[in-house]
Amino acid sequence: MQKSYSQVFILTVSLLTLLDTVSLTFLSPTLAQTNTCQQQQQQNTQIQINILVSDFEQDIPAGRNEQAIGRINQAIQIALKAKNSTVTRTFLSQLVDSYLPQESLLGRLAQQIELSQKPQFRQLLTSVTSLAQSLNSSYSVAKTQSLTRIANYHRIIGEQQQALSLLTQALAASQSVKGAEFQTKALTPIAQEYLALKQTAQAEQILAQSLQFAQQIQPKEPIRRVLVLEPIAVTYAQLGKTERALQLIPAISDTYYRSKIRFEVVKQLTQTNQLEAAQKLAQNIETPEFKARGFVEIALAAANKGQQQLADQTFAAALQATSSDSNAVYLQAPLIQTYAKGGQRDAAYKAAQKLQNVEQKALTLGIIVNEYSKAGQIQKVEQIIAELTPLIQTPEAIDNVGFLQNILVNSLAEKQYKLAFDLVNKTKRNDFIGREEWFSRIGDAAIQAGNLELPLQIAQSLDKADIDQRNRLLQKVAYGYAQNKQLERALSIIRQINNSSNSPYKVETLALVATASGKTAQTDKLLNQATAEARKLQPQQRAFALASVAQAFIKIGNQPQANKLLTEAIQAVQTEKDSSVRENILLRISEPFIAAKQYNAALQVIKAIPTTTRDYRLPELAKLVIENSEDASEIVNILSKNTKNPENKTRGLINIAETYLRSQKIPTAKQVSDLAFAAAKTIPDPESRVLTFGNPPDITVVDDDGDRASSLEKIALLKAKTGDYNQALVVAQVIQDKKLREQLIQLLLCYQ
Repeated sequence: MQKSYSQVFILTVSLLTLLDTVSLTFLSPTLAQTNTCQQQQQQNTQIQINILVSDFEQDIPAGRNEQAIGRINQAIQIALKAKNSTVTRTFLSQLVDSYLPQESLLGRLAQQIELSQKPQFRQLLTSVTSLAQSLNSSYSVAKTQSLTRIANYHRIIGEQQQALSLLTQALAASQSVKGAEFQTKALTPIAQEYLALKQTAQAEQILAQSLQFAQQIQPKEPIRRVLVLEPIAVTYAQLGKTERALQLIPAISDTYYRSKIRFEVVKQLTQTNQLEAAQKLAQNIETPEFKARGFVEIALAAANKGQQQLADQTFAAALQATSSDSNAVYLQAPLIQTYAKGGQRDAAYKAAQKLQNVEQKALTLGIIVNEYSKAGQIQKVEQIIAELTPLIQTPEAIDNVGFLQNILVNSLAEKQYKLAFDLVNKTKRNDFIGREEWFSRIGDAAIQAGNLELPLQIAQSLDKADIDQRNRLLQKVAYGYAQNKQLERALSIIRQINNSSNSPYKVETLALVATASGKTAQTDKLLNQATAEARKLQPQQRAFALASVAQAFIKIGNQPQANKLLTEAIQAVQTEKDSSVRENILLRISEPFIAAKQYNAALQVIKAIPTTTRDYRLPELAKLVIENSEDASEIVNILSKNTKNPENKTRGLINIAETYLRSQKIPTAKQVSDLAFAAAKTIPDPESRVLTFGNPPDITVVDDDGDRASSLEKIALLKAKTGDYNQALVVAQVIQDKKLREQLIQLLLCYQ
């Protein structure tokens, strides 16, 4: 994508001919205007950051770790350039705020970072640290919290020394915190992190300081004092300072938090074999939930010591403690699950039979069957699967957020892949939309764990109704063997694969296998074979097959052959008469190229789309290209020269210019905004339009943000943000509506 913008660069009309010098020369912002401008600048910066954070939120569940890191690095640069403490604090809050550190955005990313990505993530944390350190003492609470959380993320990825260094910085920042309540809220998390790093002496020392501040608090609402004392007491219990934890209970006015502290002490006592003291204290726990949880901890400790009778009695007491509660089943199910996970499978299984709620019973049996599977008790596993089958054959179970999803997630987390497959296979309802995806997830998880034989057995056991799932699993297994340099084994599996519907699995798999270990002596031979087989297929299958072989050629660096095959693939698609079908096929062909960051190939496919969908996909592709630090000028040229709809052309060019701006590529953003300006002037009258939705009397009327006035306003502001104030005024003067024009010019004063 190396074409010059000069091919399509259109000179704008001279500033001197457009500016109304009489009305604009002597304009200067007042104090009130200055304040408004500061707010506007802050809002603009926050919007840019929010866009990146929103994309980041979508990257995490999709596993796009490198893209996520790139987006946040961009946002950090924007925040640093803004030098606005309010923006910085808000941004840091978006990244690190959550009740539990691991549930924050950065915490979730830290937990899924792969070994090869650790250097990038470490550098990201260094940048976030610099951003946090840029906050002055007026923001010491946010600064302390951010540094403490960043220490947690370093610990998650196994970097203890970096975590300790961050805690030292957090401790220093906490010295500037004002007010006893804020001071204890700052210090307690630091102590908890030191404890997690097994630095108990330092944790205890900081916790003592936090307690001193907490005891000074005399708020009007007693619960505020409770909320700072409770985590201190819990941390003392976790430190093994059980007496100190219990001494704080009289100051805790809330039953729930008193019970939580006593439970934590019970838990600590069981871990140090003080079962008698634990039993005595558990009896005094006030809430059924924590009393029952305390009894379960004692029962597990007793069972581990071989005191089975005491274990049985105490577990029965745990269930009895919750029996009169209105939410008994929701309290008892987790108790039974904990008992099963602690090794007491038989007792947990017996207790689970009494659960009446279908969902809670199914979830609990799901946990228990995992434990039997891990223990190799196959007969018990089969017995429980038979019990689970009718429970998971309901719409509520198989829904996207249904409880079967939780059961399967738990099985994968415990590496019980065969069990997970058996459960999915038992659920043959037509409305189980996620069934195919689960086959794929289970296969992927098993292969990633180095188990190729299980997915192979699973695939071979599937019947004709599951032919696509069978082919996909076999494809993954063949690729896995090829990656392990077991080429003959991989080729033998390919012979078991069939092409079906529009998916040429056999050719796709051959192409994958050919390049699984890079370019080898066999690569060209296998790719030529794949090409020959692809050309024998019907047009739609041929298109997908040739595209998959083209992708393999790109992977080994043979771009000319890839281009040739991709051209053939597009020609095969063109034989389809229905334009919407052609569009769908081309979009599907482009997706693997985008996923592999083979953007030139994706562009070759997308620009062949025969409908206006192309006009929307090109800016989306440009965004990915720019964020990957590549050149999107070819996409800009296609939009500018070939897009006939002026609204689509203008919208796309504005989006690309904004992406360049967020990426701090100001000169290119200016060039693309010039093209957007030229396109916007061709949008037909009326200058301002509205869109109407619904039927009388329920009609909604909204401004059309794609009309000429709205587009010119966006471009003017874009010009101003790139530092080109005079050119922004040029754009503003093109707006015919005097009121809109003057409002925009007033807004542009903020960028003067």
